[in-house]
Amino acid sequence: GIDFGPEFDIRQVIRPDGITMQAMRSGQIEIIEDTQEQRACLNPIMFHNKVGAALCFPLSLQGRQIGVMWVHYNEPRRFPPFEIEALQLYVNPSVTS
Repeated sequence: GIDFGPEFDIRQVIRPDGITMQAMRSGQIEIIEDTQEQRACLNPIMFHNKVGAALCFPLSLQGRQIGVMWVHYNEPRRFPPFEIEALQLYVNPSVTS
């Protein structure tokens, strides 16, 4: 699991200009294949937890964005379209491409 540290503050996790909010606003999947390459725009908590790659899926219900689901990987990796599509079906079963 993710370790947010002893001084947990939700404002440090979900930043108004962060990737979580970008995915919420756009409804688009945010793909991070190598956290080191995108270090400037990522939350430092990802590096504290040694995340190498991640996907941020917007969650929707009846056409409305209700949250996101993050999928983290320990190592950088490429995400083939079929893998993203399969995970999207798991996150939002009623959404089709």
